[in-house]
Amino acid sequence: MLLYNFFSHMTSDPQKIAYLCNAVSGLVSAGTIYFLFRSITHIARKLLVEEGALQVSVHQAVCILAAGTCGALVYTFSDTFWFSAVEAEVYALSSLFTAVVFWLMLKWEDHADSADSDRWLILIAYLMGLGIGVHLLNLLCIPAMALIFYYRKYPQSNVRGALVALLTSFVVIAVIMFGIIQGSMKVAARFDLFTVNALGWSFNSGMILYVVLMALVMAFTLWLLYRGRNSSLARLGVLVTAILMGIPFISSSPILWLVVLGVMCWLLFGTKRMISIRLLGTVQSSLVAMAIGFSCYGVILIRSAAQPPMNENDPSTPITLKGYLNREQYGSVPLFSGPSFATQPIALKKAGHEWKPAPKDVPGVKDHYIKTDKPLGYEYASETFFPRMYSPKPEHIRVYNSWLGRHPEDMSEPTFGQNLSFFFSYQVNYMYWRYFGWNFIGRQNDLQGNGSIMRGGVATGINAIDRLFWGDQKWYPDDMARNKGHNVYYLLPLILGLLGIVFQLAKKRKGTQSFTVVFFLFFMTGIAIIFYINQTPLQPRERDYAYAGSFYAFAIWVGLGAAAVGDFIMRLKVKKIPASVLNLLGGVTAIHLAVLVPVQMALQNWDDHDRSGRTVSRDFGANYLNSCGKNAILFCFGDNDTFPLWYAQEIEGIRTDVRSCNLSYLQADWYVDQMRRDAYDSKALPIKWLKPSFYYPKAYARIESRGEMTVEQAYRMMLEDTGNPSIFPTDHVLIPLDKAAVGKAFPGLACESDNMLLTLQDGGALVRDGMVVLDLIANNHWERPIYWLKSTPTSLFTNLNGYLSSSGMAYQLYPTMVYGTPDATQTEKEYNLVMHDFLWFGASRKNIYFDENIRNNIIVYYRSGLIPDLAMRLQHDGETAKARNVLQKCFKELNSTALPYQYSDLYLAMAAYEAGMEKEGDMVVREILSGGLRTFRWLKHLNNRLLDQAIADGILEEALRAGSEPLRLAANYKRSDRFAKETKELQEALIVFWGNKAPSVDQIINPAPIAEEQDTAENDSLTETTLEE
Repeated sequence: MLLYNFFSHMTSDPQKIAYLCNAVSGLVSAGTIYFLFRSITHIARKLLVEEGALQVSVHQAVCILAAGTCGALVYTFSDTFWFSAVEAEVYALSSLFTAVVFWLMLKWEDHADSADSDRWLILIAYLMGLGIGVHLLNLLCIPAMALIFYYRKYPQSNVRGALVALLTSFVVIAVIMFGIIQGSMKVAARFDLFTVNALGWSFNSGMILYVVLMALVMAFTLWLLYRGRNSSLARLGVLVTAILMGIPFISSSPILWLVVLGVMCWLLFGTKRMISIRLLGTVQSSLVAMAIGFSCYGVILIRSAAQPPMNENDPSTPITLKGYLNREQYGSVPLFSGPSFATQPIALKKAGHEWKPAPKDVPGVKDHYIKTDKPLGYEYASETFFPRMYSPKPEHIRVYNSWLGRHPEDMSEPTFGQNLSFFFSYQVNYMYWRYFGWNFIGRQNDLQGNGSIMRGGVATGINAIDRLFWGDQKWYPDDMARNKGHNVYYLLPLILGLLGIVFQLAKKRKGTQSFTVVFFLFFMTGIAIIFYINQTPLQPRERDYAYAGSFYAFAIWVGLGAAAVGDFIMRLKVKKIPASVLNLLGGVTAIHLAVLVPVQMALQNWDDHDRSGRTVSRDFGANYLNSCGKNAILFCFGDNDTFPLWYAQEIEGIRTDVRSCNLSYLQADWYVDQMRRDAYDSKALPIKWLKPSFYYPKAYARIESRGEMTVEQAYRMMLEDTGNPSIFPTDHVLIPLDKAAVGKAFPGLACESDNMLLTLQDGGALVRDGMVVLDLIANNHWERPIYWLKSTPTSLFTNLNGYLSSSGMAYQLYPTMVYGTPDATQTEKEYNLVMHDFLWFGASRKNIYFDENIRNNIIVYYRSGLIPDLAMRLQHDGETAKARNVLQKCFKELNSTALPYQYSDLYLAMAAYEAGMEKEGDMVVREILSGGLRTFRWLKHLNNRLLDQAIADGILEEALRAGSEPLRLAANYKRSDRFAKETKELQEALIVFWGNKAPSVDQIINPAPIAEEQDTAENDSLTETTLEE
């Protein structure tokens, strides 16, 4: 945060800030590559140069430099690292800290015998503290670093010693993760609880006292150690430092606290002769350095206490910061034991109590902490060992069963073997090795993987291999052949990596030690993460970025592979070839590998990693805001909606009069507090009845149907109910309408009813977000327009859609039912938005790249949504010229090279035909039709195994739809003669797949006038017949 904020001040143009932040990520990533180069050359030198050698020969130097260059550049141009390197996210800086601490440990290895070698360990501790403030990835380097330490300090190492070193490293990781990171905030929270509740001071006073006390203890202890006296007072200082940093408090169990404290006392006071003053000094200095680095988290508390407009989770006190650092907002997942998706809860389980800042209904109330109940959990009749399939969500259950080959609705308890099968087949193979393949083998396309044969697989570029998995390259459909995410490396990085492993192991003892170090870096940042996070299926995005550290480790082996090839050639014994020639040949080969393999990867990956000219997030945010009226309230939902809105307002100052409100966040008490405050140029939400003293302890109210009731009466009864949950006494809420206010807000709107009726789900729950929305609608009195983004769920009220009027990229809430009336759309406003106000993401550039998620969002919401709908309405109103203007704007701004036409764009083609733009309509139809036919050609050349999988994935059905529906549309507008060739090819495809049962194309696009259900059943039976055959 501090780093990116610093660089953001280097421009006065707000539109350049995002560019600068992305550039900082690129600069930081360049540092990662530099330290990777240094690490590879260090390891290669240890392997190639004999111990005690006075100098490195020229050919050895060439191999070492080739290794560093090859490994570093392969990682530079790898899919995952390149993607993270050009976005302002935590992963670029996290990779840098990982690279630096690993290199520093190798640097320590060179200086381990010097008197001041401990300075490298202290520097590592400081950088780890800083790294914790970014991401926890660099902690996973500790096992590899522990092995480096062990092998260097104990030349006569053995397996037993290495295992002890590894176990010790795991203890260190636990101490940092659960002791220092979480424990320090536990101690700080206790200080603050005492000063606030007992002494009556303000929030964070105890935090200040804690920091001052810890600084004094640390400084005094260092002074004692610097004097060189191995006194009990110095040892006591080290113990107090460890306690203040929270090391003993690694769990919620006081018994474990006492055990850890006893062990620490024994180490410090029971073994004086074993712990030297130098070791004590190193430990204390490392704790101080890590605390200084870790203190960067203080910026979060300081910023949050200032109550900025964006303040997620409100970590403004040590107690709330503790929950933030513990990642409590993300929930927890079972690791070794827990319920499966089929295990039914038998009772609610109390989770104990926790302290929270007391709610304040009015400003000026004295700060105070109150004890509240933690959210209730569930008690289960039984638990499964190693539960990999635990999510009870129906969509997850169906995927679990599909990976196990069971019926989608099977609710039988999965066995341990089935959990293990899911772990290896899905979590390890599909969600790790597939990503590994993207980086060192090649990528099929940029479509998000879901197990389908056509989405997100691994491709080598070698037809003989790829044919086994995807069919012949000659017949690839558009989603592979024309997808910029189709990148192939011909197995070269993988082969070099495997050669690097062999090269290490061939170097006997020192090679085995070197391999073990790199392996544990590879394992801990890859498979170990897979085990720890226990992913559910249907992730919202690909998760390859989580394993960048593992790919970093494999890049070391790739570099060593280049050195191995060169060294092998140099060591050949050929009678007629002088050694000097072999040395030259080996060096040239290593250099060529170091250049050609990364160049191949760069050429393949450039087009789908180049983000220049792309303004998607900013433009989405600006368009959302410009769809709203003055001083509007805008409800959004997901990250892809909310973050562009925040950026547009916070950075570029776009439409700061609009108040954006995230409905998913609105379920949290801290976010409701924020909505009750002014932000930018927008006033607080008009929340009148709900007070913090009510919505803090009560996250929802139970709905009971007691007939229609005014909203004020319903709220009064709910607020007076002392139960938890309270009862909301109606599912039919009446909001009285002030005709004068409605007439002023909606001139010309016919408002005959005296009330607006909103219906709720009987027997359901009115969650905190619903409470707030009802409150503000009732007390807004139509003074500020209220909008829902079109990508935001409208399920808060069962009849909400009837009150929504289309307004660009949002729906405006009306006081009367507008569904099916002219007021359901704001045609003139939308026309002006499309023609004059909307921004277009840079999509007019043909060489721009959009990934699948961006493509779908632009196409669904604009090209096959708003634009054809607007054009059809204009055409219906007799505004043909305006309809054509809108369509021409679309064809100009949203080019089909960057955004290939897909099935949903048939609506665009229909609008073009309606507006008399036959040429453009034909173009859209032909592109969609051609894509479907190319898929048919690919399917036709698949072997039976792949064809069965493609049919099971629904690809044949999609091809049929993409082939037939465009022809149906063309026939409706008398354009069939333009597609005679395509019609003939589709008929041939139908015969190939359905034989004698195949209908004619004419029967498909012009079905006989029979009952709709029968027609649908007969069409659906086509795919079923193929599956049976």
